[in-house]
Amino acid sequence: GQLVDSLVFVIRNPESLWWIFALSMASAVVQLVISFTIKRFGAVVFATIMTTRQFFSVLLSCMYFATPLQPWQWVGTAVVFAALYYKVLGKAVLKAKPHTDAEGSPRGSYEAAPLSDGAKGGIDREHAETSP
Repeated sequence: GQLVDSLVFVIRNPESLWWIFALSMASAVVQLVISFTIKRFGAVVFATIMTTRQFFSVLLSCMYFATPLQPWQWVGTAVVFAALYYKVLGKAVLKAKPHTDAEGSPRGSYEAAPLSDGAKGGIDREHAETSP
């Protein structure tokens, strides 16, 4: 129902084609960045980045329009960030620990962590056994 109106608008305002193209290109680049971030760093890190970005947008909006956050809104913000950063930092701590078996040997331990080439999952090649 709005196609004809949209085409009439573009015909009357041909400069809008540039803005439509620019918005489309920006959207495509953002999608590539999102895919790269999730593939390279994981969904939890991406969620943390996006939540942090949204939080700063809210803070800037509160400062610009002079509408402070209420105490319960601050509590909600703290809960969300605590949960996200707990997951991110928890993964970093687990990843940093050496993997050992029952005898304390680093051989034979496995981890679902990024490999050296950035792929997800699989064997922790640094600590995996090379022979049976």
